[in-house]
Amino acid sequence: MRYERLMERTPIVLSIGLQVFPLLLLPAAISRAELVAIASKPVPQFVLKDLAGKDVKPSDFDGKALLVFFWTTGDKWCQAQLKSLIELHQQYSGNEFTVLGISLDDKGKDAVKAFAASNKINFPIVMGDYKVVQDFGGLTAIPTIFVLEKNHNIVQKHVGVVEKNTLENAVKSILGK
Repeated sequence: MRYERLMERTPIVLSIGLQVFPLLLLPAAISRAELVAIASKPVPQFVLKDLAGKDVKPSDFDGKALLVFFWTTGDKWCQAQLKSLIELHQQYSGNEFTVLGISLDDKGKDAVKAFAASNKINFPIVMGDYKVVQDFGGLTAIPTIFVLEKNHNIVQKHVGVVEKNTLENAVKSILGK
């Protein structure tokens, strides 16, 4: 009797669970990025912790153009994207530009910190959460990169691995170079 009741309720519970806790982060099944058309809109306001435990918010980057990189340490496509982001950050960083990594790892900040050190990641990383993903309009896959102008309007969204020259052109465009 209990088994029958459980089996009757299981599809309902499973259905509700999938609606309440959707699978947000499907690894990108493509090796090339898809440029998603979006209307220019302001970056969502958030406060996230960096790997040292400090609060980070968009206003910390006032006057800088940004590439906001949603990623995880365990995803091979995210790892493939890292090299070009490290190079772009090194080449264009300064007063006008930075890359901001938003890690969606469930392994915790210590694992991300170790990964960042071993991969010589040179840009700031914060630990993301469900709310920031939703505030950015949700993600269909990782990696996902948002391109933000100096006034912090989002002007591009790339899903999947983006070729370095495509990102470099986006950076040059938002910096007016």
